[in-house]
Amino acid sequence: MELRTAPFERNGKTFISRMVFHNIRENSFDWDWQRSADEGQSWQDLWNIRYERMKDKG
Repeated sequence: MELRTAPFERNGKTFISRMVFHNIRENSFDWDWQRSADEGQSWQDLWNIRYERMKDKG
């Protein structure tokens, strides 16, 4: 799944941000936060996070 922001301006440059959720499994997924300064032609990784479900301690 991919979610994008509307274009926004910062320090005189226009950017688009997106969140990309991938490798979605029953107990884990990866999440990338990315930014583009060229209308989505290329993307710069800002964060790459892997989430994993915690095991039940019971």
